[in-house]
Amino acid sequence: MRAGDAVAELVAMSGKGPIAVSREMGRSDTYVSMTISRGSVPKLDTFVEIAAACGFELVLRGEGREITIEYQ
Repeated sequence: MRAGDAVAELVAMSGKGPIAVSREMGRSDTYVSMTISRGSVPKLDTFVEIAAACGFELVLRGEGREITIEYQ
């Protein structure tokens, strides 16, 4: 899945709209919707922030290991 599509899915699964997620992040009301509509690839820290605002965490998995990237 592409990063822009993942952002759209995070927002949809959260039950919040893009405006609510943007506000929770302290960004402009259009930030998340513009990220989705442009198909932008957010920086890793921004992606983690979007995930956290949607109630998710970013986890990297491989070779029987797991790393969770936390939003601070």
